[in-house]
Amino acid sequence: MKLLKLINTPTKFYISGDARKNCRLLYGDDLAALMMESVQNFEQRAVHQETKTFMSKLLNKIRPKKEMSIGILSNKDGDFFVQSRLKIGNLYFSSEPHGFNFLETIESLKNFRKVVQQTRDDILKQLETFNRNKRLFKF
Repeated sequence: MKLLKLINTPTKFYISGDARKNCRLLYGDDLAALMMESVQNFEQRAVHQETKTFMSKLLNKIRPKKEMSIGILSNKDGDFFVQSRLKIGNLYFSSEPHGFNFLETIESLKNFRKVVQQTRDDILKQLETFNRNKRLFKF
């Protein structure tokens, strides 16, 4: 049972350095820390450490080939974006960046959930197109 818990990797969240910096400049340190915490706890995630032991290398070989990561990005103007990326084997599918209001995440995560769902829908459309082309051209 413990081996299954190690194999299952949940959705990962990444917050870029520019997004952290812009959030601190626009909203202050206290409010920025609260917003970052609310976004990172959007879905439960396990924290695992990188180790280079024989057992960890073996587990990395049998680990699932499908991983989802959600990134929060920002530009120089202080606009915030969500971009998702799905890794299936050696293939990467990434969505278009969707903008959202970071200040609304402190009151409720409804807007953030909607934007994350839009990015997931973009990835599913790309995956659908890939599978259709794969069957058509018989890769």
